[in-house]
Amino acid sequence: MTSKLHHIALEYSKIEDARIFFKEILGLEEVKSFTLSAELSHNIFSLNHDVDVVVFADDQLYVEVFLTSRQKPSSYEHICLIVENTKELFHRCHHQKLTILQVAKGEKNLMFIRDPAGYLYEIKQRQ
Repeated sequence: MTSKLHHIALEYSKIEDARIFFKEILGLEEVKSFTLSAELSHNIFSLNHDVDVVVFADDQLYVEVFLTSRQKPSSYEHICLIVENTKELFHRCHHQKLTILQVAKGEKNLMFIRDPAGYLYEIKQRQ
């Protein structure tokens, strides 16, 4: 049996922060929006309220952004993205004033971006 990741879903408190990262930095299109009803929210996530969702996508990546004011605790969670041109990506991040982390690991450097909502993305150059 083989698997393929279909989509990721993340919580943002402001749609503007999601647009900065997914549209301006990654170049995804805002393809649709909808409201997840309180009933479905409860049945799926055990959360009892309506929630607006905005979807960003291209032919490689599909992201559901749930707009909520819930606070996220610090964690080890991160998402690793492989990009065609890290230099161009980091230039866009710098332009948007996003935090870029370069962490030494032996003789290599690990590269990370922290987006406006606080999510951490590990960035790798496509080989």
